[in-house]
Amino acid sequence: GCTRRLAARAGVRPSLAEPALYQRVNVEGTVNILEAARKSGCKKVTIASSSSVYGDTLEVMDETHPLNSRHIYGASKIAGEALVRAFSGMFGLPCVTLRYMNVYGPHAGFGLVDSVLNRIASGQAPLINGDGSQSFDFVFVDDVAGATVRAMEAEVADEVFNVGSGEEKTVKDVTLALLELTGAGLVPEFRDVQVPMVRRVGSSEKAGRLLGWQATVPLAEGLRRVV
Repeated sequence: GCTRRLAARAGVRPSLAEPALYQRVNVEGTVNILEAARKSGCKKVTIASSSSVYGDTLEVMDETHPLNSRHIYGASKIAGEALVRAFSGMFGLPCVTLRYMNVYGPHAGFGLVDSVLNRIASGQAPLINGDGSQSFDFVFVDDVAGATVRAMEAEVADEVFNVGSGEEKTVKDVTLALLELTGAGLVPEFRDVQVPMVRRVGSSEKAGRLLGWQATVPLAEGLRRVV
């Protein structure tokens, strides 16, 4: 059978306050899954990583891009990926690692889209850190689920795949789109604070080539489904 490791402690800013917790959940938790899979004779392990492993990137990154995260959350995901490679190399455990871009969807409980909608629901102006020009690759949860299933089913192992839409949008653009969709008569509040990342957009060409997968939900449609 197959094992999927999707649970994690997520978020860049929260990880600053609880680095030990992120290490226990994201690193030790990954070891526990890999060890259990090895002992049970699991045929394949699919691990959810994150585009946060790349850090801040000015160019569109593929899977060969250096892992340059400078924050606790990204570091914990890099450590998890290193353990996956170690178990694959030392024990022959077939593994596939998926680097999810900025995932959003209904009831996510995290991320930009969820944060903006929560503020709108409470009648508060959405908060934008910096000038809102920081941009990311937003991918809808249904597409992420499809990529995960394809990774489990495909005859591939010991591979890493980016999972994104390739559709780059700024924080300001997404916030304004949600305000328009909800009809909220609110104006975003810009905060003069340091932003941890300026740009992170990935290429999912490899997933298309080896998994036969590509994202199908444009951001405009995905935001409508969430609202």
